[in-house]
Amino acid sequence: MSRALRLFMVIGQAAFLFTVACFLLTIVLFMVLVPPGARSGAPPREPSVGEAVTLMAFFVVPAAIGFWWILRKLRAEYPWRQAICAATAFAVFSPVPLILGLAVGPIVGGYSGFFLGTESRLVAFAGAVLGIVVMVAVMTFVPSVLAAWITRHAGGTPEE
Repeated sequence: MSRALRLFMVIGQAAFLFTVACFLLTIVLFMVLVPPGARSGAPPREPSVGEAVTLMAFFVVPAAIGFWWILRKLRAEYPWRQAICAATAFAVFSPVPLILGLAVGPIVGGYSGFFLGTESRLVAFAGAVLGIVVMVAVMTFVPSVLAAWITRHAGGTPEE
């Protein structure tokens, strides 16, 4: 398997972990930050310190999981410096494709149900999640490859 294909597969796996972590943290944030009384129209209250920490975890944890996954998988084929640069590029650039994927994902989900000839909500949801994962994987692949390439050529790491 070529190194570029291997890198794309690793980034695709990290994109899946990133997307799942974002969905799970969104559910947790909804449960923590929006108490049952506030859902019925009560005025908002000031968030506590724990709620603010939970909100900050939403922005850090998914990218950290993707960073860890890419770094762990790429250490077998790339030097340390290239692997850490590729993982850092993923962690920095992954929120932007996630936002774009959330906009495009429902469209992909709707068309997947149309092409499969079903109106199942489960098929539409699976298609939407797959659309988001593909969007994050493709859009973070380029910065990660670029970071690994720049590190190899500018850093003086030995060719393998």
